[in-house]
Amino acid sequence: MADSPLMIFKTLVLLAQPATVRLVDTVEHQGMFWLVPHWRELPNTQWMTPARIIALASLGHVQDLGPSHQGHRFVVNGPVPRELFDPTIPNQLRDRYIIVDEPDLKSLHIDPI
Repeated sequence: MADSPLMIFKTLVLLAQPATVRLVDTVEHQGMFWLVPHWRELPNTQWMTPARIIALASLGHVQDLGPSHQGHRFVVNGPVPRELFDPTIPNQLRDRYIIVDEPDLKSLHIDPI
């Protein structure tokens, strides 16, 4: 597992059917940015690890650092299949996106304020 904690960014994502806007954690790994739909806490530690990561490169997106970005760094251009955020992803979606299950990454767990 990576020795240093990840820097976590936010991406604005529109989930399809029914349409829902969601801010999704995003990390940089191996020179790419990845969505982190779900985190798992590592037992007896202050660390958490992504259950899965999805490459932003496999989604249409833009970087948004303008004055109206409201806390997010990226915006996905169109609706994303909701199933990408489910515990199990259908194989036909796995073929369309770059997905890594249980990557070797970790971040310190920070309780929301």
